Amino acid sequence: MARSRKIGLDYFPCDVNFSDSFKALEEIHGNDGHTWMIKFWQAAYKTPDGIVDLNGIRGALMAKQGRISREKQTEIIKDAKDLDLIKEISPDCYTSEEIQKIIATVELDRELGRLRWKKYSTAKNDDSTAKNDDSTAN
Repeated sequence: MARSRKIGLDYFPCDVNFSDSFKALEEIHGNDGHTWMIKFWQAAYKTPDGIVDLNGIRGALMAKQGRISREKQTEIIKDAKDLDLIKEISPDCYTSEEIQKIIATVELDRELGRLRWKKYSTAKNDDSTAKNDDSTAN
């Protein structure tokens, strides 16, 4: 039985030194900005495409997870967009260049791993078949 394909990441890189944009968001919004950004990254890296949908109940849940109001979340999103920490790709759906880059890298590594495994298992099966053919020929 084949394994199901992994979706999202189990962990994501979180630099020790944050970017100036992140520091600015934190300066403007304090811990609320910091926490919201981390929660955003967690939500993005769980998805296969790095896109966080904050429409309706999803947006309310994101605000609740960050322990902020929807209004405060709207302010943080606006400033995060202005600081190029996130970008809106459709109404209330967000990602970032960095998230997209990391997900693309991980997906490429996974695909290369699948190709290596396929090549290995095919070669192993070919060897087994050849050995079986030799033993039945005697």
